Amino acid sequence: MIIKMYWIIRVLGYIVSLTGIFIFLAHQVDADPSTKNIGLALVGIGFLAFFVSYAIRAWLRFGPRRTPHEE
Repeated sequence: MIIKMYWIIRVLGYIVSLTGIFIFLAHQVDADPSTKNIGLALVGIGFLAFFVSYAIRAWLRFGPRRTPHEE
């Protein structure tokens, strides 16, 4: 379950970051700076998603392991 969460957050980070970059670059010529700020905010949210996915990955790698039940 945690591995699925890792991948969902990771893919979400890619999508949000690319969308933010596209919005920022597409509205580079506009006079309205609020649309560029929305693009930068989306890039920031994408980086936050990457940070969370790396934290999950580190927890999966270095976290406590399950011990098999002794019978």
